[in-house]
Amino acid sequence: MYKNGLIIEIVMSIKNPFQNPSLENKPEVEAWPEKAANFQGNWAEVLRERLSDPEIKKKFFATKQEHPTSSEEKTDAVGIGPKLKKKVLDQEDVEATMANYEAIIDKVFISTDYDDAATFGHLPSALGANRGYGDTGAVFRDAAKDGKTLSDRGKSIIEAHEKAHGILMNLTEGEKEEIRTGFQFRLEKYKDKAQADELLARMSQLKNYFGFKGNEQFTKEHLAYAREHYIQDTGLDNDMTSFFEAVPNEKEDEFVHIMNKYAF
Repeated sequence: MYKNGLIIEIVMSIKNPFQNPSLENKPEVEAWPEKAANFQGNWAEVLRERLSDPEIKKKFFATKQEHPTSSEEKTDAVGIGPKLKKKVLDQEDVEATMANYEAIIDKVFISTDYDDAATFGHLPSALGANRGYGDTGAVFRDAAKDGKTLSDRGKSIIEAHEKAHGILMNLTEGEKEEIRTGFQFRLEKYKDKAQADELLARMSQLKNYFGFKGNEQFTKEHLAYAREHYIQDTGLDNDMTSFFEAVPNEKEDEFVHIMNKYAF
């Protein structure tokens, strides 16, 4: 619903038919990428459903325990406190962060800013914006790519992209470093400090494209299909060409590993 320059969306949780899939009994979405590709539903809704999956939540915190925040990094982004003086998260910290996880999801998905790009200090070609961890994100009302106004579906894709930033912009330096190992090149338009976050948001786009609703496994078959069909199917290239080029054949195994470890 549009009102006063806003898209107001309350995204309800939907029962996940693919929750906790096993390798022995893969759902069709994993075994046959072409059957699940080009998901036509609301990409923000399917992202929220995926983030609400218990296995995704576990994965979200497992990487933070593997790559804990250093004493120099602020940790209020993950809801633990102003600064963490120790090198590893203790159980109390983890429990506090886990409790905050659902609250952040609720906050990010309750609404979406919808106004002209100039209101946010951007050009329409930027398509959308996000102010940081916990932000609802914005889709520009005058968003345009290559001189063409963004379609409603394109705006749905960008809405999900910006909401992914709102959830994922709390990466530790260790997480950022490991995410970058799945790519041969950097995305030229973005600063080094934003590389991992921008890569991760586009990894989330691939999961949306295949309609992933839980912790389904992303395979090299998914990647091959997306390389060939994603941009044509969606009609939107928000630097996805550069994204795919950053994963040459020799990097595919590393990319798939990082995709299944970090992408939400």
